[in-house]
Amino acid sequence: MTIRRQILLFVLPLFVVIGGVSSIFSGWLELTVARGSYIDGSEAIAISTAEWITPADLSALRAGTPLAQTRLGPITDRLLRWGHVRRFTLLDPDTAVPLADTTNNASSVATAADLKRLNPGTVLALPIRPSTDGSSQHEPYLTFVGPRLAVLAVEVSADDYLATRYRIVRAALLHALLVTVIGTVLAYLLGTRLRRQVGLLRQSVSAIGKPAFETTPLAGGVHEVADLASTFAVIHQVHVETADRTQRSLSEADFHRDERSLAEVYHRAVPPRDTWISGRFSAAWLSVGTPLPSMMAGVVPLGGETGVAFVGIAGLTGDLAAALRADAAARFLSARLAAQPVASAARETVALFGLTQLSLLIWNASGFSRWSKETDLGSALEPWTDAPVVLSALGPVNTQRLALFLANFPARPSAALLEDFPLMAETQEPGAVLVLRRTR
Repeated sequence: MTIRRQILLFVLPLFVVIGGVSSIFSGWLELTVARGSYIDGSEAIAISTAEWITPADLSALRAGTPLAQTRLGPITDRLLRWGHVRRFTLLDPDTAVPLADTTNNASSVATAADLKRLNPGTVLALPIRPSTDGSSQHEPYLTFVGPRLAVLAVEVSADDYLATRYRIVRAALLHALLVTVIGTVLAYLLGTRLRRQVGLLRQSVSAIGKPAFETTPLAGGVHEVADLASTFAVIHQVHVETADRTQRSLSEADFHRDERSLAEVYHRAVPPRDTWISGRFSAAWLSVGTPLPSMMAGVVPLGGETGVAFVGIAGLTGDLAAALRADAAARFLSARLAAQPVASAARETVALFGLTQLSLLIWNASGFSRWSKETDLGSALEPWTDAPVVLSALGPVNTQRLALFLANFPARPSAALLEDFPLMAETQEPGAVLVLRRTR
């Protein structure tokens, strides 16, 4: 067997293995990122939409009210216009009978056997299926509405994800093919060069003992071996640098995501502090701690010099689901306060969204009263004074520091709280606070 053939049989499989392993690994990483992003977005749509559905909506649908005429009609229409969601269906949790459907499609989204595999608090993804007209691919996601009141089925478009998956697989195959071709060329060149050196060495050996030996070129085998070692060292260095760049790129692309990092991204996108001014009233609220808690806070004016302020906590810090519940709970409570008694709206919000803390401040021109989840009772009406009124969901250390801050700076505007109090707050004790003032 010739040297060139031996090199081809040794080096070429090495490149094939390297190209195949690197292509498979990089393709797997990209497919994992693409699938994770696609599932995260689809599950977020299903969970967020399910949080908005109330027992009253389901009662209206069971009574025969069309979906478009309920409170859910504008919500589903907006999501359908975005193009990612193609169909919303509400199913009976026991029989899988549709309660409402945004399309006229008579095909069933899920069967009763599918619903049995769905656990409370989770999202079940069904296999990707073609649309009725065969023009696109859809993937249904199922989740419970409330404590098994109904099942929400959201069909999202899988076309972009499938196109991305095809592109990734094709790129991985092309990469493996390119590495194989490069390996073949390099192996052939190395074998040819070594074969030439062996030929020179054969000439030198045949000239031993003859005058021609002095003029016969030497093979220089030692130098060629060193060159070969240097060549493989360069190849190794190229692969190391490529792997290092790939790792940095994945790290910068936030591939290693977890629940806490996603919650931090959400908190950066949603400001944890704000102010409100109307007439003779002003308020400011903020959250403190590292990481920030899943806070809900705001002010709802009810007309004239009446209104309600609220502060609550939806769950543990670093919990994306709790952050989403807090945002949904704040919107829900703001809407319900205008339609029903304050205590009733507060109890309904606590029960529906599982809030760990919720405090309310109800005021009018004469004074103010309080309501909290811990007591579930409203306090007596207190008259207005020059001192600010505080709603707090803080720990003991930050509660004491807030009291000292307000006692030493009683005339500071509410908005100053946003800049001053975080400087003295204990970051290891997450919480939220709202300060309301009334000017005379």
